[in-house]
Amino acid sequence: MSRKSYSIVRSAGELKPGDLISLPFNSSCVSVPVCETRHHVVVAAQQGFTSESKFKIIHATYHDGGKVSEDVVNLDKHIRRGDVHRYDYEPYACFEPMQVIANARSRIGKFAFDSLRNNCEHFARWCKTGQSVSYQAQSTGSAMVASSGAVVTSGISSTSTGGWGSW
Repeated sequence: MSRKSYSIVRSAGELKPGDLISLPFNSSCVSVPVCETRHHVVVAAQQGFTSESKFKIIHATYHDGGKVSEDVVNLDKHIRRGDVHRYDYEPYACFEPMQVIANARSRIGKFAFDSLRNNCEHFARWCKTGQSVSYQAQSTGSAMVASSGAVVTSGISSTSTGGWGSW
């Protein structure tokens, strides 16, 4: 799978258990005032009728010192805006849907969240493929290195919240 191999979800019926999806949220990134990042989650089940956009998801967050939880969310507004990305994998490159969900549920509880080394994307991709990787962390890390060089050479100091926004 390449970095950009995703489909934009146009209806709730397109999502299936075991899918890896992401949603946008704005955050204060280290050394970058505001940037768009994506919250990556594993779809565990659809709640209610197939026409509804309520889903049970499993995801890693920085809340409460870092945790993995299973929650019910309404994705209706995100789907209508074209904000939901479903990542596409060849069958040989990922686990079967029930194994993806089992992997995710096996990590419910405390999670050592680190925005660059162990974030929601690392978690979700590990559940789906067995490989803990975050393309947005790699991009953010590169941006931090570039911006820190600019800060050092210009003699300007910066403060950072280092926080991640809620989606």
